[in-house]
Amino acid sequence: MGMKFNLKWMNLIILCFFAALCSSCLDNEDDEDWSEVVNLYVASEKGEYYPQEYPNGLAPLEGIKIKEHPNDEWTIISINGIKGFVYEEGFEYYLRVEKTHLGNPPADGMDVIYKLIEIISKE
Repeated sequence: MGMKFNLKWMNLIILCFFAALCSSCLDNEDDEDWSEVVNLYVASEKGEYYPQEYPNGLAPLEGIKIKEHPNDEWTIISINGIKGFVYEEGFEYYLRVEKTHLGNPPADGMDVIYKLIEIISKE
């Protein structure tokens, strides 16, 4: 009886091990980049932000203020945070951009990148 009991547990342990091994080999879709087209509002004045790689105490950097919806809070990103877009202070922009969500973002960077598709308006 003791041998049967030990054999059942051994089979269960081996089965769990192989299940874990096989599941670790599956593709993880969360690690894949995905994109969407969105419209962004860009404020006429710059803002300040602290990049993630900066330790506390260093001076903030200037960035541009963006938001997707009129009632959203402003988010501040790097001046060069929208590939292909040249920001001129004093103008409000409404842009169409490709927003790419990075499945495996760098530890010291953004998890979203933007690429200009078109300037809808500049006022």
